[in-house]
Amino acid sequence: MLEEAGVPRIPDLAAADALILDLRRSILIVAELRDYALECLRFNARPRDAFAGARRGQSFEILGIAGRLFDLPEALDMARQALRRSRSQTVRGEIIFLEDYFKAREGMEVPDDIHTALLTVAETTDSRSTATGALNVLVGEISDMEALDRLDDWKDKHYR
Repeated sequence: MLEEAGVPRIPDLAAADALILDLRRSILIVAELRDYALECLRFNARPRDAFAGARRGQSFEILGIAGRLFDLPEALDMARQALRRSRSQTVRGEIIFLEDYFKAREGMEVPDDIHTALLTVAETTDSRSTATGALNVLVGEISDMEALDRLDDWKDKHYR
């Protein structure tokens, strides 16, 4: 999106000084949101924190948007680790993050471990939207027909 307008993706804010003032201000706001979301993911919640899963999921959603502007290797590692735990409250946010992250980086392959984890989530989840989202991340890595076939298998398993 920004690359089409001639603005490169910014790995850090050192290049932000060269941008026009309004664009610079917008990028700095997104950077603050990114930092907040990363802080939420690093935060170790108390065992009885009822909002912890939702907070993590929403943090991944914020990072999905920020990932269109910034390279976020730390967030990608956090999503990788969180996918292995596959908690229902956070997995949807992780999937949204991964979909946005890889969509903004056309041509970047989904790492094998994330690919495998997403296939596992798609097969084991009880949520159709989660299964669909996990497969959407992989479209391009797998064909549309394979994704539809896997979704049909999921429906057979859960609706019969």
